[in-house]
Amino acid sequence: MTTGPGRSATATLIAVLLGPLLCLNALADNDFAPELDLSSLKELDRLGDVRIQADQAELRAGEASSFEGDVQISRDEGTIRADRAIYDPATGTFRVEGDVQYEDDAIQVGAGSAAFESNEDLGEFEAASFVLKRGDGRGDAARIEARGDRSLELEDVRYSACPVGENDWRLIADRVRIDRESDIGEGRNVRVEFKGVPILYTPYLSFPASGARKSGLLLPDYGNTERSGNDLSIPFYWNIAPNYDATFTARYLGLRGAQLGVEGRYLFQNTTGSLQTVYLADDMLANRDRYLGNWVHDTYLPSGLRFRADVTDVSDRNYFGDLSSSLAGTAVTHLERQVALGVDRENWTLDMRLQSFQTIDDGITEANKPYKRVPQFLFRGGWDTALGTRTTVDAELTHFERAVGARGQRLTVEPTFSLPLQAPGAALVPSVRINHTQYRLTDLLSAGRSTNDDSPSRTIPTYSLDGRLIFERENRRGTLFQTLEPRIRYTHIPFVDQTDVPVFDTGLPDVNLVQLFQDNRFRGSDRIGDTDTLSVGFTTRLYNLANGRELLNVTLGQAIFLSDRNVELPGRPVVPGNASNLIAEVALNFTQRWNGNFEYQWQPELAETAKAAFRLQYRPADNKVINFGYRFQDNELEQTDISFAWPIGRHWNVVGRWNYSLTDNVTLERFAGVEYERCCWAVRLVSRSFVNNRDGSTDRALFAQFELKGLTSIGTRVDAFLERGILGYGRIDR
Repeated sequence: MTTGPGRSATATLIAVLLGPLLCLNALADNDFAPELDLSSLKELDRLGDVRIQADQAELRAGEASSFEGDVQISRDEGTIRADRAIYDPATGTFRVEGDVQYEDDAIQVGAGSAAFESNEDLGEFEAASFVLKRGDGRGDAARIEARGDRSLELEDVRYSACPVGENDWRLIADRVRIDRESDIGEGRNVRVEFKGVPILYTPYLSFPASGARKSGLLLPDYGNTERSGNDLSIPFYWNIAPNYDATFTARYLGLRGAQLGVEGRYLFQNTTGSLQTVYLADDMLANRDRYLGNWVHDTYLPSGLRFRADVTDVSDRNYFGDLSSSLAGTAVTHLERQVALGVDRENWTLDMRLQSFQTIDDGITEANKPYKRVPQFLFRGGWDTALGTRTTVDAELTHFERAVGARGQRLTVEPTFSLPLQAPGAALVPSVRINHTQYRLTDLLSAGRSTNDDSPSRTIPTYSLDGRLIFERENRRGTLFQTLEPRIRYTHIPFVDQTDVPVFDTGLPDVNLVQLFQDNRFRGSDRIGDTDTLSVGFTTRLYNLANGRELLNVTLGQAIFLSDRNVELPGRPVVPGNASNLIAEVALNFTQRWNGNFEYQWQPELAETAKAAFRLQYRPADNKVINFGYRFQDNELEQTDISFAWPIGRHWNVVGRWNYSLTDNVTLERFAGVEYERCCWAVRLVSRSFVNNRDGSTDRALFAQFELKGLTSIGTRVDAFLERGILGYGRIDR
């Protein structure tokens, strides 16, 4: 059994915990230089650079030198203390006795005696105990020997991460050998005992001595779900080279069959990436082969050239719902395939990309699927020009393809000229933007268009004036600091009829504070919305001057329309109104116990709520947290979300979450569980029910985890699941 990255295993822990013992052998190196005046004893020259202090010293030329009383032998890496020390120049042996203590930045070691043959790089501790400073690990060994073949050998080793006086679990090995040349360790008769009962055993294991990667089996994962039955995964890690590796995972799902997954990773000087394939042959429930493929690659060269690829493909629309346990996976409708090449310069960037999507939602028709961009060229540049002005240019050339609808190319050139004016606490930016777009189209009649113009174009200017102020003040006691930050922006875009212009990639984004101060109300280049808009915003912040913590953040904003807006997307009516939603956002952090976020949007034309959300957290102690959440969007959704982690005794905790859709009267996710935690081990049991498909079907699962803190865990990673499901759980002091 061996170990690799990203998994906990008995072998890995021996490497991590015993690896610092290598520093003990440093005392055997030829690096001694006496602090005492030993210049008359040439036999001691071989000791090199070390400092020796003692209450008494007896130095004899050609004979053993002895040191008595609070002997301290130190060098930069560490210090050894003892009652007595003897150096024999004939054998090159340095021996210390009586309450031997060694300490450096990583470890403390106590022993009955220790000896080193400095000229041969040999050393030995007898009846040694050790404590790791970078963690809670401690242990003992009958003997720790540093050999001349650059190896380290430990006999009768016992290790635990439990506090002193508590030995709920221990790792025990008859012998551990670490080869410092190959950086490989070997253990014989290794076992883990819990409450004195052996729970893990292997007659032999190999592990990386420094915690580095090494080929071999990793600990298996096990779970059980209603949709797939028993779920067992056994991974094997292959450390191919220092800069690339692979993990093979054999998985068996009781109701579906055998699955094989391979993930390879690579890392070069300017490149990183991964390639993953997963294949399930003849799913017994779906009656088909199932697969997933993913390639992610990034290259960044010092010249500014960069390349990125992110390509994902799955066999069918239900892949994530059937074969993953993630609630987020059920909301996936499209998988992106993108390859991009770009170059960065001081004042401009140029990108070329190929992009398409796999639609995995059968409810999306061909006419509503996203277009392919094959290819797309993007240019953006910015320069400081005369008289303090700023000039930017955005340009795009894209070819759009789809099985249904108009196809063709779109060229957009959009220069912007602005004059940033700044003063302490104030800024004013007038700007002019000109958008010119030219199309070259095909398949107009098949797309149901009423015009045969295959080269429509438009040129639309945008005028804006954006002003901000920042006021600051302290309270009389000098304990609080408040800001007042008003902002006002005027935008004018004249009306230009765009009904003959196709829509390739343009949509209407959600209304929010960021969108409130954008020039174009549409996202994308196919529509430029006419407007005369006055956007007004107001933000105030309150800080605690003692610690710099933000106690309060309140923002209000609204856009006032000074004229009618006539440009709209095809098939959508023109929305009347004199103002946008009134938007309010509040963040509260007044006390250590309570914090919250609130968002609210009011529709003035309909005199009703358009959107609302709040999150409130109560955290009276590090191990206690309760979260309350609510989300509402008119005609879209209404959900509640409650989660908690709370102790019910000295060692018992309860955890849970309930995410409920008021719109559909259905529970989206519900789980409840219990934890039993001691100082160095824990048991977690969680029962979960969740929607795992877009058709509303649910799955039930039972998760269990047995964790030996500082060593390993057996079963599903329940703690990682709880960190994702309960806000604040990951910050609990355990």
